[in-house]
Amino acid sequence: MAFTQSNYIRYISHFIELIYVSFINLIVRNTQKKGKYESRKI
Repeated sequence: MAFTQSNYIRYISHFIELIYVSFINLIVRNTQKKGKYESRKI
């Protein structure tokens, strides 16, 4: 039981990590786009 539970926790943590990384990538892309638009305005 403990073995399957640890696998389950590991799977959830990996899934959360994937979401976290993709979320950061989205934010970075948005900030880069904003930076490009601002530099064009200047």
